[in-house]
Amino acid sequence: MLKNFFLNTVRNMKKQRGYVLLNLGGLVIGITSFLFISLYVIHELSYDRFHSGYENIYRLKVIGRMAGSELNQAVTAAPMAQAMLNDYPEIIKATRTRGMGEWLIGYGENRFNEEGVMFADSNFFDVLDFRFLKGDPESALVRPRSMVMTEEYARKYFGDADPVGQKVTMESDTVLFTITGVIENVPDNSHIKFDILASLSTYPQMANNQFWISHNFYTYIEVADGTDKNVLQEKLQEMIIKYVGPQLQEALGTSIDDFRNAGNDFSYVLEPLKDIHLKGAVQYNLEPPGSPSTVFIFAIIAFLILVVAIINYVNLATAKSAGRAKEVGVKKVSGASKAGLISQFLAESVLIAAIAGIISMLLVLALTPSFNQLIGKTLSVSLFSVNGVIAILILILLVGFSAGFYPAFVLASFKPADVLKGTLSPGSMSKRLRGILVVFQFAVSIVIIIGSILVYRQLNFMTRKDLGFDKENLIVIKRSDAFWRQRETFRNQVMQIDGVVNAGFSRQVPGMEFSNNAFFRDDDPDKNMYLLQQAWVSFDYPQALGVKLASGRFFSRDFGTDSTSVMINESAVRLLGLKEPVVGQYITQPAGPREFRRYQIIGVMKDFNITSMHKAIDPVCFSVLFPGGGDQYATLRLSGKNIPATLAAVERKWKEFTPTQPFQYEFFTDTWNNLYTSEMKAGRIFFLFSFLAIFIACIGLIGLVTFMTNKRTREIGIRKTYGASMPIILNLLIREIVILISISSLVAWPLAYYGSRYWLSSFADKASVSPLIYFLASVIVLVIGFIAVSYQTIKAASYSPANALRTD
Repeated sequence: MLKNFFLNTVRNMKKQRGYVLLNLGGLVIGITSFLFISLYVIHELSYDRFHSGYENIYRLKVIGRMAGSELNQAVTAAPMAQAMLNDYPEIIKATRTRGMGEWLIGYGENRFNEEGVMFADSNFFDVLDFRFLKGDPESALVRPRSMVMTEEYARKYFGDADPVGQKVTMESDTVLFTITGVIENVPDNSHIKFDILASLSTYPQMANNQFWISHNFYTYIEVADGTDKNVLQEKLQEMIIKYVGPQLQEALGTSIDDFRNAGNDFSYVLEPLKDIHLKGAVQYNLEPPGSPSTVFIFAIIAFLILVVAIINYVNLATAKSAGRAKEVGVKKVSGASKAGLISQFLAESVLIAAIAGIISMLLVLALTPSFNQLIGKTLSVSLFSVNGVIAILILILLVGFSAGFYPAFVLASFKPADVLKGTLSPGSMSKRLRGILVVFQFAVSIVIIIGSILVYRQLNFMTRKDLGFDKENLIVIKRSDAFWRQRETFRNQVMQIDGVVNAGFSRQVPGMEFSNNAFFRDDDPDKNMYLLQQAWVSFDYPQALGVKLASGRFFSRDFGTDSTSVMINESAVRLLGLKEPVVGQYITQPAGPREFRRYQIIGVMKDFNITSMHKAIDPVCFSVLFPGGGDQYATLRLSGKNIPATLAAVERKWKEFTPTQPFQYEFFTDTWNNLYTSEMKAGRIFFLFSFLAIFIACIGLIGLVTFMTNKRTREIGIRKTYGASMPIILNLLIREIVILISISSLVAWPLAYYGSRYWLSSFADKASVSPLIYFLASVIVLVIGFIAVSYQTIKAASYSPANALRTD
């Protein structure tokens, strides 16, 4: 019986081949879009959940306020991990990790500057369990100068040879590091990204630092089962009194109570490991955080596109009801029950949904690599796992029943007598509902188009806005500290190259994290501290970068005191509360217990951006680069003429000074644009799925126009008999579509307005939103809709009046 039912269903579908293909196409696009966006949303929500026991793992962060500056830092003090283990028995494990810039790694002839180098405590893999391919996770980082590599980087240096036991150089150090383990490549959905992990015990002075006021380490803890996070977090504040207070008194001569009474404060917060990507700290993150607003918006888009596909099916099915009325009448006369007809039509919709689901799964599998490349993510596809298959089956049933429920009841409700007499007007009972569904479809399309335009405008605004310096024709060369004793000589010689306009050196460049350090005014008896973004730069760096002076002067070799001077920007002047004249005043920086550095302000720079426009302009301080000083960058300003020849000459000069350090450079514009990678990914997804949403809506519109033309065929024939021209007939048929799209616009515009405000709220600097954007989105939908239905309307308008009048 079931077999006969299935065969009859397939036979009926064959008779409606064109209608089935249109429905199938709409559902395939809808389900495929839903699956792709769902994979993206799941990927963003699944960060760090691959670690066993992740529910009990937390990262410590510091939040608070210091002299008007907000603190929300992912780093804590070096001694904190051990102190928590000593003081709180519910904390069963604690480990630390930190990065220290780029490292030159060498093995044989292979020498590379590696950015993905981090250092960690010996128990790091006991808390965060990255999967080992070779070596023992318990002992891999116990000894100093031990190193673990990912599979990709082990192959990069050692090829197919076994890396364990091999030795590599780091920088110019003559004592080698030993490879003690190889792990799988760090998953894409991990907030900790590293390629090489070395033992923190290699540098005991740093690892055993007991200074609680300096924050440089990422600290992770694992708590016992049943531990109340909020209770533990409240207990952790005791550490501020016990450990931070005495050092604050010693360093600044102020008590923790006085510090708080002055409007300053900070506290320790436990971040669940699974929440770090979307809800984590905003300063000193190991990777750019995800955007909860973007994930939320995409989840809504996925749902709406699927609903649009279902509505498309409903529209086509009810529009086709005119053609199936006689089929229903004949079957009812032959004894078919209403329940049987409903079952038949529901079976058709579920079967179409099943075919669409299978095709969608195959498309997802085939297109995932391209989609990953488009959005810059590595989405995992587990559609054929048990959970994946169950989810797909549930989705198919939901889509099939949702799409087929209303059309099945409409068709099964036809009365045989009315159908066979020709007095039934199929579809008339659902005209209002059909109009509402079309309005919904196009409202969704308009909202997504407006979102796409706004994302594009914001990206364009961020990448083109004046930063306060000229970002064009700047190159940044990594690791100029390789010849730091000769950097002045290098600058003098590179300045002789045609095409080089200026050159300078620095430890930080805009677009990367500056040091967030505390200062206080020299004339402030209360020693209220203010946080400035500090960078150490050479004498010529501000001019090479192209910052502009508001007052005072740039650094100069002609003034011997400039090595203990600073330049600050206008935002720093406002934060510090300095009164004019600012130039000549002093600010002081705590440098350790009972240790201070006193700087004279010699120049005030006009405000400029050092971070993305998610944040307001930071208060910035430039200090003169001291000898050595760790990783350094050479920034060269080029004339813009014959850049390849200029770069080739610079590279030759570089190799004269450091033949072992690779010449690695980036154009500053590329570095800066990388700050907006997540927004660019969001823009690509918006553009792609706005097109698909419109395409689905147009399929539904074709169904609506088909219904309209079938219903008004006789009217068209009469009008043509009385001399109506083709434009008049076209206007007659298209007018209703224009009205529906106009109503869709009125629905979509407020939704798009509030949605755009929600997304743009994460940016300190925003592109202006013109009302013309909303109008443009509606015009785009109108034009696309007009094109989509032109064929059908012209076909209807071309009917011979005699044939039209014979239509019953």
